[in-house]
Amino acid sequence: MPDPYDDLLDSILPKRPPAPGKLNPQFETHVNDIVGSLKTRGLNARIAEGYRSPEQQDAYYAQGRTKPGPIITYARSSSGKHPRGEAADIDLLDASGKPLASNDPQWKVLGEEAQKRGLGWGGSWKKLRDFRHVEMNEQQKPRDEYDSLLDEVMTPVNVPHG
Repeated sequence: MPDPYDDLLDSILPKRPPAPGKLNPQFETHVNDIVGSLKTRGLNARIAEGYRSPEQQDAYYAQGRTKPGPIITYARSSSGKHPRGEAADIDLLDASGKPLASNDPQWKVLGEEAQKRGLGWGGSWKKLRDFRHVEMNEQQKPRDEYDSLLDEVMTPVNVPHG
């Protein structure tokens, strides 16, 4: 039996492909590979949303709190991965082009493909499971010069006691 929440999510969440150049390049490669693999495995898939502006992320966060509707995210723009270009929502579609219900077992295939590439999958979350969501994990991000300098500054120094 379809979950009525699915129809609500389908009506409020956008179906817009990510803006070119707005996703982390390494992550974008993974997302495109996942969609290709899903299609090879016989599933109809599309990238529903990638980069989200900070304003859009905050609007999603306000929903269910200060604006009507159910809570659909726990991430504000300051902590969300969509505004950093490190998350995407991928729809699996039925024969009519409508996203599959959240209780459809085929979502596990998306999870397998994401995890095979070292990505996080929203379907494995304990709270507010998001089957269409994939994201970069922290260990996948390239370290920048600032991180290296911070490591140097934060390295413990052995000071003789005495």
